[in-house]
Amino acid sequence: MAASTDTTYYVGQGNVTLAPRISSGAINGGAFNVGDCSQLQVSFKQGFVDLQENQSGKGYDALHAPVSVDGSLKMTMQQWSSVNLTKALWGTAPTGAAGGTVTAETTTGHNGGKTYLANVNITSLVLTKLPSTVLVEGTDYTVDGSYGSYTILPGSTLVPSGPGVALAAAYTFAPNNGNIQVLAGGPTEYAVTVESKNVANPFVDASNSAFAAIRFQIYRVQFALPAMLDLIGRKDSSLDLEGKILIDPTVTGAGLSPFMNIIKV
Repeated sequence: MAASTDTTYYVGQGNVTLAPRISSGAINGGAFNVGDCSQLQVSFKQGFVDLQENQSGKGYDALHAPVSVDGSLKMTMQQWSSVNLTKALWGTAPTGAAGGTVTAETTTGHNGGKTYLANVNITSLVLTKLPSTVLVEGTDYTVDGSYGSYTILPGSTLVPSGPGVALAAAYTFAPNNGNIQVLAGGPTEYAVTVESKNVANPFVDASNSAFAAIRFQIYRVQFALPAMLDLIGRKDSSLDLEGKILIDPTVTGAGLSPFMNIIKV
């Protein structure tokens, strides 16, 4: 493999992977790629004790002692995959639907209003007013199959204005990418690895890469919830995460960092 120039210049792009780990313990599963990541920043903040002397009459600084280190990480994930949403929003593992048929889902229709069904991407919706009166599509209701909803038309006589009418819904639905229950889980710790391409240092390595490779490993990070989800907007929405870098008690030995290491290929 050709040796890279150990340049002092660095402009990083590349892949970011997260590997779940047991709190204060070992890696608890394989690392997964979060996809396009437009930002990953690591910062360290030191805490000091300052002491001024009391003999000169001028109170000169006599001590500036480091007493703490606070490590943090900021990451911006551009892709809203089911896995990324689950990890960022402390959700349960997404349960993808294989598609199927529903014969009698209990629902309530409201004159002039929209009602959402349990599934999305539906077709062939038939609504029945209990016990056995079938509504007519186009006369009594319309369907928005993509979002799994129906709207009772104002002119429907079977579902008049009022508190709502009990209906049974029969339909088919296509497979989907999963139902994510937000905040159904809790915070999880991850090992964060950056497979960086230093675009400021082009060369060819054993993998025919056009850039020098650098691997950054942050051993133990606990992410907070995103401060905001931009669900409607005029620009690409991202998942912006901040996390605390914690000491990894499983890394022991003289000269070894319990926080992070950097390998320059």
